[in-house]
Amino acid sequence: MIRLTQSNNSYIKKHGKYLDNRIAAINDYVSRRPDEELLVGIIDFLTDNGAPFLPAQYGPIAKPLDEIKKLIETWDILHEGDIIGYIYEQIQSRKDRKYKGQFFTQEDMVDLIVSQSLECSDKESIKVLDPACGSGQFLIAALKHLTARTSLDIREITAGLIHGSDIDPVAVSIAKYNLSRISGCSMDEINVRCTDYLCRDELNLSSVHQPAPSYDLIIGNPPWGSGLANKNKKYYLDNYYSARSGLNTFTLFIERSFDFINSTGVISFLLPEAFLNIRGHKNTRKLVLENARIRAITVCGELFKGVFAPAISITMQRESSDDERNKSIVEIHSLAGTRNTAVMVPQSSFHSTPDNIFNINYTRKAVNIINSVNGTDCFYLKGKAKFFLGIVTGNNALHVSNERSEEYPDPIIIGRDVQQYRISFGNHYFKYDRDRLQQVAPRHLYTTPDKILYKFIGKRLTFALDTEGYFSLNNVNGFIPEYSYINIESTLSILNSSVIQYFYEKNFFTIKVLRGDLERLPIKILSKESQIRIKKIARNILSSPGKDFTRERETIEDIIFHEYGISDRQAYYISEYLQ
Repeated sequence: MIRLTQSNNSYIKKHGKYLDNRIAAINDYVSRRPDEELLVGIIDFLTDNGAPFLPAQYGPIAKPLDEIKKLIETWDILHEGDIIGYIYEQIQSRKDRKYKGQFFTQEDMVDLIVSQSLECSDKESIKVLDPACGSGQFLIAALKHLTARTSLDIREITAGLIHGSDIDPVAVSIAKYNLSRISGCSMDEINVRCTDYLCRDELNLSSVHQPAPSYDLIIGNPPWGSGLANKNKKYYLDNYYSARSGLNTFTLFIERSFDFINSTGVISFLLPEAFLNIRGHKNTRKLVLENARIRAITVCGELFKGVFAPAISITMQRESSDDERNKSIVEIHSLAGTRNTAVMVPQSSFHSTPDNIFNINYTRKAVNIINSVNGTDCFYLKGKAKFFLGIVTGNNALHVSNERSEEYPDPIIIGRDVQQYRISFGNHYFKYDRDRLQQVAPRHLYTTPDKILYKFIGKRLTFALDTEGYFSLNNVNGFIPEYSYINIESTLSILNSSVIQYFYEKNFFTIKVLRGDLERLPIKILSKESQIRIKKIARNILSSPGKDFTRERETIEDIIFHEYGISDRQAYYISEYLQ
């Protein structure tokens, strides 16, 4: 079971307040002179990599720097943390860190990823690479774990098994300093290079005359969404399959790592949660499914202060056999406080999801239900319905009134007017004038009766039958069916059903009800008898507002469960899940 306590405290626990106080004094000076040379000079001074004393013009920060340097000289980097890396992050501007995609990873998160990755191999000596190593957090953690695991001494492990690269020369110098201090190796023996890992024009982690190196473990926190120059974007689009569905630095790192991992090696990265389901990352997900067994995914939440992007870790092991990959079971973990046990998800289920979404909700039980739903005689709304968006007025206070008049002649509904099955008109009016309104669809799409409207935002799908031809504001969208497979009442009932709600929640990850998702819902072609029964019940619900139709709706649910081939046990599970 994964146990990780997220902490809001500084990465540096020992002397944290003392250190932050001195960093604040340095930051005040650096913020007024934001030049790269000053930053390099500070780090060189702290790591003895440059002049023994700072130039005279840096005098105002000489005292706090000298105090920090004395602290560093007695610091146990292996057990007390990467102090210089922490300082480097703190004195960089937030703008620079965001552009580079550099953010300090929590120590317990680093340790979790390293330990989880090493569990995938029974080899004693594991050759490790962090391709975006920064100041070496992951390499330090790997060194600590390998020291306890192998019979080699710490110098042999550092010089022979620990490798890193980074595009930032200052970060590379810190990583080399850290590993040298910990192991006793000279700086020349440390295998950390300043290089562009994503450049495929040369084998940039080896000499020109040698084959590309092969690693047992590639690990780390590659940059997310770092700034890219236009020339680099073109290069990646020309040279990376993953870039052709959407360009993000972390997906490039995943693809590049398959160039360097050996035949049974493990890749384990900290990534944004969006990797699991965003369409732009579909090529990278496909690449993973075709080359690796996904051993574990851990849902981490928001790890980085001020960065509103939930994170995951993913651990995957190279596997050439299609059969082995398809038989693989993915362990889904969450940090303490959300789930206490791992959920087991078949990797094969990711092949059948839209855009190969890594659907971490696909337990074995869910897969059986989804397969039952997909295995029936269904059709899809894509190409078979005319969708339209609600009206964007640009200023509701100006364009919408609670009273009908010559100025506001047209009835319009808003989100709270829409309930499942029916509309409760809330007495709102406006004037349909394409020249005055910000966004509108053609008039006839709104005024057509017998169309289906739905709330654009909401955890629960809410579809209503519009028999009057109302206009709708932009929080209510709609579609006009253009098929004859089933009647409109049956379509309405299916879209409001527990079966479709369950399918929707398991497959899509948004409270926005998007047209693209609706077009992927499997709409069962019901038997004639079922359609007749549902039409009668639905029309009764529509014609009697205010009446309790719980029993009638349960009857509709039973019909739809039966038509989709859902067993009584599965129906009970769905109902319990949705409560």
